Amino acid sequence: MGKGGNTGHQDIHDALIVGAGPAGVSCAVWLANLGFRPVLFDAASHVGGLCHGNPFPDPWMVPLPGADGHAVAGQLARSVAEAGIDLRLDTRVKQIQRQSRLEGNASVGAQRAQEGVSAGAAHGSFVVSGSGWLPVRGRTVVLATGVRARGWQLAAAPGGTILPGIIVGPGGAVARQEYKGRHVAILGGGDNAFENALYVAERGAASVTVHARNVRAQQQLCNRVPDHWVHRGAYAVDPSALSVNGRRYDLILVFYGWEPVTDCLEALSPQLDDNGFVSTDWYTAQTSVDGVYAIGELTRRQHPCVLTAMADGVVAAKAIQARLER
Repeated sequence: MGKGGNTGHQDIHDALIVGAGPAGVSCAVWLANLGFRPVLFDAASHVGGLCHGNPFPDPWMVPLPGADGHAVAGQLARSVAEAGIDLRLDTRVKQIQRQSRLEGNASVGAQRAQEGVSAGAAHGSFVVSGSGWLPVRGRTVVLATGVRARGWQLAAAPGGTILPGIIVGPGGAVARQEYKGRHVAILGGGDNAFENALYVAERGAASVTVHARNVRAQQQLCNRVPDHWVHRGAYAVDPSALSVNGRRYDLILVFYGWEPVTDCLEALSPQLDDNGFVSTDWYTAQTSVDGVYAIGELTRRQHPCVLTAMADGVVAAKAIQARLER
């Protein structure tokens, strides 16, 4: 039986966690182990977020050295199952709204007793909703929606479909592609651009050209990529012709970095930073909206990786524990 009011009606959860990547899973597992009742939503059909689509070994995963993204996602799914967490996959959250706060009248005591709401949790509740499923209510919200690859506007045809020969962002699509004997353009100047330039070359590409307005990749990566592969400065792309600066390529891989996924946050309107990421309190991961927390790459709280995302989940879980138990 959970803490924070789970002795009453079971139609209200202690935390509505949106996003089943490393951050969201970590928060859900910690809350469940602490005795609370979280529910975990994800629009995808699997647990793991971006990990699930990453087939490459991850040398930075200290607990699982060399494990690829699929293996990490599998372990996350196992943790969710073993913790007995209410998991809602294929469930896209389209809106998150706050319900009215409890009024200071004679019915408050009865309502609190009926719902099992502790004094510290009597701040009203939240409702998440979407298409094809019933709304779900909770005492707190945890935003763990993560990021998506930037650059879709470049790779989209007028109808909105991705053009043949263009791959946007790292992941499984890069690994499934055949490169032997092909001329490949890499767009971007960060770590992913340089890492994937090396990956493509190792798989037999006839040529690899990195087009980077600014080089931001780690020095160790820059040292491994020959200078004559890298064209620094402005460039023009014609996606339909698969050309960059007038030169045609067989493939164009776009690595323009990441943008936060904030599609369902309009009704909450949490404070964002200058780049559109959700701003949070460093010690609690709470946003500018009382009772709403944000974790993982959605926030840029720490250097983005699986381990820091999971640490964020723990921070939010402990803050929610303190909130519901006080």
